[in-house]
Amino acid sequence: MLGNMGHLMFLLLTVSLYFYTVQLQKKSEKAEKTFQDLRCEIIKRSKELWATPETWEHRKETFRWMQSTYGINLYHENK
Repeated sequence: MLGNMGHLMFLLLTVSLYFYTVQLQKKSEKAEKTFQDLRCEIIKRSKELWATPETWEHRKETFRWMQSTYGINLYHENK
């Protein structure tokens, strides 16, 4: 199998694509974890960020907008 140059190139390409896919998966998982951490931080700090009753109404509008526009649920920490 390794005697033919075409087979060797195909094998090299396949192994390279496998490791590239593994690298992209790790990068994706890291981005998802970062996103989840930021989302949870906003939920936990919402009482600080919107401290007064007037701004609390703006919080509801912001959360609704994020839910409808981007599909990001800021009402609950768990997905």
